[in-house]
Amino acid sequence: MAKRKKKNNIVCIKGNYYYRVRIFLYAVGKQIFQKEKKIRLFTKAKEEAIRRGKLIDKHIDNIKDGTIKEYQFKELFPFMN
Repeated sequence: MAKRKKKNNIVCIKGNYYYRVRIFLYAVGKQIFQKEKKIRLFTKAKEEAIRRGKLIDKHIDNIKDGTIKEYQFKELFPFMN
């Protein structure tokens, strides 16, 4: 299995932290069509955002391939309740 390149997926927008996920939809020739999904981390502290981002990172492959849908986030991630 290829090693994934580590990227900074946690961004701060207007004081709140979000986790960015890029979902690749399809490719036509050399063009790759992708969509960006932002998952709100419900915190304003960077240390807490990193902790919560690690919880999301465990399930990132299932989120990208569509196994985990958006309505299931509240069950998997306790900070969304």
